Amino acid sequence: MRWPARVKPGVSGALVSQIDLLASFAALLGASASARGATADREARARDSENVLPALLGKAKAARAVLVEQGGGVALALRQGDWKYIAPGQGPRVQVNTNTETGNDPGPQLYDLARDPGERTNLAAIHPDKVRELADLLEAIRRRSNPR
Repeated sequence: MRWPARVKPGVSGALVSQIDLLASFAALLGASASARGATADREARARDSENVLPALLGKAKAARAVLVEQGGGVALALRQGDWKYIAPGQGPRVQVNTNTETGNDPGPQLYDLARDPGERTNLAAIHPDKVRELADLLEAIRRRSNPR
């Protein structure tokens, strides 16, 4: 982010997502993240956005507590602090057309991104309690997001 009058150059370890820009820019402008008279669909799209403006402006070291990601496959991943949990997923592990990993694996995956940013060493077997904790959290978020 570049804003010479407000943001000092540097690197932040705060967990943010581009989806947070909606709520953050709304807060910056003193507006609501969902427009007045917006449809329920439009409001539903904004509910995942969090105001991370203090982190973007360098006034806070932390931003959101957790982030749900979806990779090239159907498996969902959850980031919390330095931990990344990838739920078991079916399908190919590599997309042959682009030669990229999909995140799919029949078993859970757990990575400590502070020590292993390349996600090379799956720690799921070593930390089953952390796997269970993050899997339960991901399932709770999934249920809240899709209450059907």
